[in-house]
Formats: sequence, structure tokens, C-alpha cells
Amino acid sequence: MSEGIATATTANHDALAQDFVQFAVQSGVLRFGEFKTKAGRISPYFFNAGLFDDGAKLGKLTQFYAQRLLASGIEFDMIFGPAYKGIPLGAALAVELARLGRNVPFAYNRKEAKDHGEGGTLVGAPVQGRADRRRRHVRGHRGARVDRADPGHRSQRTRRGDCAGQTGKSH
Repeated sequence: MSEGIATATTANHDALAQDFVQFAVQSGVLRFGEFKTKAGRISPYFFNAGLFDDGAKLGKLTQFYAQRLLASGIEFDMIFGPAYKGIPLGAALAVELARLGRNVPFAYNRKEAKDHGEGGTLVGAPVQGRADRRRRHVRGHRGARVDRADPGHRSQRTRRGDCAGQTGKSH
């Protein structure tokens, strides 16, 4: 990649990140101050994703997710929304991706299997043979744990952090 393209890409990512932070602050989702974590540590900020609580906020959130996902170069073949909080986010992301011209299948899981109707724990597009489901823990910004796909393993186990099914290739 040439230096000019890399600089433009970095500038686009930085602008998108800044716009996202501004949106999160304006929505009351991201607050600054002194907050005590469950682990007992003091944090200078608190991010409450539960406050993406209406159609406009959810739509804007998935615009950010879709733009970042498409710009990332990560190859993916479906969207998976883990129960329960990930279901509406995954569904809205699939809709936004389709609106942007990238229509991919969507699925989600149930916490408890059904023994009637379609049965089982998975609902939506078939997961088998698609996206990778094994997780590898990666430390993100300020040491936060992030779950991400580990290429080469296929199963139907899921963990919090699933959203885009990753095939293991990136650019």
C-alpha cells in the first residue's frame, strides 16, 4: 500500500472513530467522570451500550459498525447476533450492510433449545460450514478483553462478542 493511500485510510478511520465518540457522548452512552468497575478499579469513563435504546440511535450505531467492518478488509460470510443483546444489533447490522450493497445471511442463538417449531438453539441462516465460531481472546484498548474469531475451527459454540462471522482472512 502506498504511503498516500495508507495516510488517507488512517485519516478516514480516525474521522469515523471521532464521529463515533461524539455520537456516543451526545447519546449519553459514553460518560466521563469517576466510575468504579465490577473489578473494583476506578475508570475515567463509562460506556453504557444499553442507552442505544431507540431506532435512530440503533440505526446510527449500525452505520458506524457497517462502515468500519466494510473498511476493515475482514472477509466475512454472515452476521451472527448472540443472545440476547446481540440479536437486535446483529439484525440491524445485517439490514445496514444490505442497504450498503453487501447482503449477507443473519442468524442468532437462543439461550435455551426449543423442542418444537424449528427447534434447537440456532435461528436464521445456517451457521454450519460458514463462519468460524471458536474464540481467541485479544486485549484491546486499555486492556479490555475482546473476543474474536480464531481461523480454522468450525463449531456452533458462540460467545459474547460475536457479530460478524469471520472467515479468517483479512487484507
